Amino acid sequence: MKSARKTKAQLIKELDALRKINATIGTLLDLNAVLQRIVNEIVPLFAAQAASVILFDYAKQEAEITTVYGLQSQPDKSFRYPWHGSLAGWVAEHKRPLRLSRLLPSEWPTSAKLAEELGGSLETVSILLAPLCLNDQVLGCLEVVWDPRRDIPDGDEQLLETVATQVAIAIANAQLYTERKRGEEALRSAKEYAETLIKSSIDMIVAVNTDRRITEFNPAAEKGFGYQRAEVIGQPVDLLYAEAGPGPDINREVRTTGRYIGEVRNKRKNGEIFNVHLEASLLQDVTGNVVGVMGISRDITDRKHAEDALRASEERYRIVSQCISDYAFSFRMEDGKTPFLEWITDSFTRVTGYPTSSVLGESNPWARYVHPQDLERVNATIRHIQPNVPSTYEFRLLRNDGAIRWIRSSAYIVRDETHAVTRLYGAAQDITERKHAEDVVQYQRAFDQLVANISKDFLNLAPEEIDTGISRALQAVGEFSGIDRSYLFLFRENLALMDNTHEWCAPGIASEQSKLQNMATSTFPWFVKKLVAFEAIYIPDVSALPPEARAEQVEFQSQGMQSLVSIPLVSGKTVIGLLAFAAVRTTKCWTAESLLLLKVVGEMIANALERKWAAERQQHLHAQLLQTQKLEAIGTLAGGIAHDFNNILAAIMGYTELAMDDVPNQGLTRSNLEEVLTASRRARGLVQQLLTFSRPSHQDRRPIQLHDIVEGTLTLLRASLPKHIDIHLAFRTPLAIILADPTQIEQVVMNLCVNAAYAIGDHPGVLGIGLDYVEGARVTDPTLPSLSTTTAYCLTISDTGCGIAPETLSHIFEPFFTTKPIGHGSGMGLAIVHGIVTSHGGGITVESHPGQGTTFRVYFPPLGESVATQGVAMSPSNQELTA
Repeated sequence: MKSARKTKAQLIKELDALRKINATIGTLLDLNAVLQRIVNEIVPLFAAQAASVILFDYAKQEAEITTVYGLQSQPDKSFRYPWHGSLAGWVAEHKRPLRLSRLLPSEWPTSAKLAEELGGSLETVSILLAPLCLNDQVLGCLEVVWDPRRDIPDGDEQLLETVATQVAIAIANAQLYTERKRGEEALRSAKEYAETLIKSSIDMIVAVNTDRRITEFNPAAEKGFGYQRAEVIGQPVDLLYAEAGPGPDINREVRTTGRYIGEVRNKRKNGEIFNVHLEASLLQDVTGNVVGVMGISRDITDRKHAEDALRASEERYRIVSQCISDYAFSFRMEDGKTPFLEWITDSFTRVTGYPTSSVLGESNPWARYVHPQDLERVNATIRHIQPNVPSTYEFRLLRNDGAIRWIRSSAYIVRDETHAVTRLYGAAQDITERKHAEDVVQYQRAFDQLVANISKDFLNLAPEEIDTGISRALQAVGEFSGIDRSYLFLFRENLALMDNTHEWCAPGIASEQSKLQNMATSTFPWFVKKLVAFEAIYIPDVSALPPEARAEQVEFQSQGMQSLVSIPLVSGKTVIGLLAFAAVRTTKCWTAESLLLLKVVGEMIANALERKWAAERQQHLHAQLLQTQKLEAIGTLAGGIAHDFNNILAAIMGYTELAMDDVPNQGLTRSNLEEVLTASRRARGLVQQLLTFSRPSHQDRRPIQLHDIVEGTLTLLRASLPKHIDIHLAFRTPLAIILADPTQIEQVVMNLCVNAAYAIGDHPGVLGIGLDYVEGARVTDPTLPSLSTTTAYCLTISDTGCGIAPETLSHIFEPFFTTKPIGHGSGMGLAIVHGIVTSHGGGITVESHPGQGTTFRVYFPPLGESVATQGVAMSPSNQELTA
C-alpha cells in the first residue's frame, strides 16, 4: 500500500519520537535500558499493539527476543528460538525489511508457535520487520505488531528502517562501551597485581622520591621497622638508618651507578639497631625520568648473630684443638738427621683407616694419605712454621677405603736451650661435617641470591623479552646447579598435548627439544597426574621409579636422564606447563630448600608468561581493531564517493548520447563524443569496483560447491597463464558447500590467481590451489574477526613469486593501493576480494616473505547439513593434481 500524505501533526509526532530515541542513544550506555526505552517509544509512534528487538546468532541460526513492549504475556528474560520458519529468520537470510498485513500460520510455523506461547495468534495481526544493519552486517531486526490486522503503508516501513538504523548504532555504542570498560578493568587488575606483589613480599620494600622522602612502605617494612605506613609516608628516609651517614652515600651511589647492594645498619621505632641486606635501584617514569629510589631489604640479624657465634666458636675451638683433637702426633727433629714420626695416637687409625705402624718412623708419612692436590701446600706450610708460634692448616685426607675427609691440623715447633729445633708437635681433627655444612650454607645463600636475581630480571623485562629471560633463567639455574639439561614445557589442547618451548643444555649434552614437540600427555599418566595435582616431582634415580611409572621411565631413559626434578607451572587454578631439571651424566640430589626455591622460579616464570600472553593479546586485538576501523572508514568513504560519482557519470553519459544523436555518424566531433562515452564506461566500471568493496551484493547467493567454482575458474585461466607456470591442485575435502554468490567467488579466485601469476613473473614457478576443512584453533584465530564459526572451508592460493615486503602487507587490502607500475593495475583487486569474503561471513589471511612467495588463505563458513545433502555434485576426495 502506498503511503498517504502525512499530516503536520503526524510528522511532528514522528520527529519528536526520533528525537527521544536519539537522546536515549546519546545518554544511556546500558544496552538493555537503551533498547527498552526505544521499543517503548515505537509502540505509540506506530499506534501498534507491541514492538520488540530481536538479535541474530548466525552460528546457531537462532533468533533472540531481547526487548519487548506491549505483549499481553511478556517473557521474564530473553527468549531464543530457531529462526527457520520464522519471520525473523526470513529477515536474517534476506537482509531486508518484511511487511505482512496478513499472515498464514502455515507459512511461518516457528513464529506461529512462538505467538501461541506468548498468548497471541498470527491470524489476527499485521507485522512489520526491519533489519538492524551496521557496516553491511545485520545484527538483528526490529519488529512492530498490530492487532487487529491492518494495511501497513510504505511510510511506516521507511520510518521503521530509520529507527532500526538508530537501534543498530545504539548496539554498536553499547558494545564499544563494554570493550572500553573491559580495558579499564584490565589496567586496574595490572595495577592491583603490582600492589599485591609489594604488599605480599616477605622483604621490606621502601621507596623514596628525589627529595629522599618516603613514598612507599609495605607491610613487611611495617613489621620490620615497627612504624605504621601513615607514620613514615612523607618523612625523610634517614629516620630508618642507625647512623646519619649511610643514607646520602647510598643515594649518591644509586644515582651514579644505577644500583646499590650491601649491608646496612637500620633502626627500629623502639630504637633497636638491626642489620639488613639492602638492594636499591632507581625508579623511573614511563619517559625515563628518575622519580626516586626503591630499596628491597631483608633482616639478617639472626644470620649476623650466627656468624658471630661461629667465629667465636672457631676461636674457642682453635685454642682447645691445641690440646684436644682426633689424633695427635710428634716428629723428632735433630740437626743433621732426617725428621721422622716418633709418636701418634691410636685414633689416627679411626680417622684415616691406616694402622699406626704404617706411618711410625716415616719421614714424610702424610705423602701417603694427603690428597695429591693438597700435598705441596701442606709440605710448604710445615717448612715455614715458626718456632713457638702455632700454625694451623686444612687439607683433604684420602682414607684407605677411598673416602675423602677434611682435616684441620695444628703444629707447634719446640726448641731446646740452644734454640735448636728438637720436635714438632701436632694435633688433627676431622672437620668433614663442618665443611659440608659450610658448603651447604654457602650453596643455599648463593642459590637464594640467584633466585632473587632472576626475579629482578623478570620484573625489568618487557613482554617481548620474556622468552629470552626464561632462557637466561634456565641457563642460570642449570649452570649453578651443575645439571645437564633444563627445559620448559607448555600444555595445550586442554592439557592433551605439550611442547618443549625452551631448553638449555650443558656443554657436551645433545639437545632434545626438536624431539619433544606435540607430545600426548596421555602417554605419561603417572607424571601428569602428579603435575595437575600441583605436586613437584623429585626423582633422584630414574631407574628406581615405581612400576606404575614404567612409561615415564622408558621416556626419561631414552633421553639419557638419571635424575629429574619437575615443577608444575600454575596460572590461577590451572597447570599450564612444567619446569624441569635433569641430570644426564650422573645422579643429582636436591635439598628440600633447593626444591622450594625451584618452585619460586616456576612461579616467576608462570607469572612472566601470563604477562607476556596478556600483552600479546592486547597488542593483537588493538592492531586488529585499528585495521578493521580503517577498512570500514575507507569502505564508507568509497561507497559515498562512488554513489555521487555514479550520478555524475549518468549525466555525462546521458548528455553525451544525446549529443551523438545531433551530429553526423562520421566526423571528428562524433569520434570525440565516442571517446568521452568509452572513458565514462571505464569510470563506471571503476565505480562498480568501489561499490563491490564497500557494500558487496547479497542478491544471488545460493548453495555452491567450491570445487566446481575453482575448477571452472582455472579452465578460464589456463588459456591466459604463461606456460612456465605450473598449477598444483590439492583438494583434501570431499565436500565444500557454502552459501555464496558464485560470480563473486569466481572473482575472488580469479583476482588471487592473477596476482599470483603476476608475482611469479617471467621465471618458472608454481601456482598452488588447495581446499581443506579446518576447525578449532585454526578457525577461532584472532586474525579472523569476521569469521565467527568454529569450522570453515579454507581455500589456499600460493605462489613461488617475489613475495611481499613486511611494510606493504598491512596495506594490501586498501582500495587503490598497488605496487604495480602505472597502467598495470588499479589497486582494487585485493580490496574487492576482502569485501566479498567478509560480506560472506568469511575471513582472509596472508603470509609472505620477500623472495619466498606468498600464501593467501580464504575461510568460508560451511553450509548447514540440511542444505549440504540436497544432491549437490561432489568432487573426488583427497585429490592431488598437477596441471
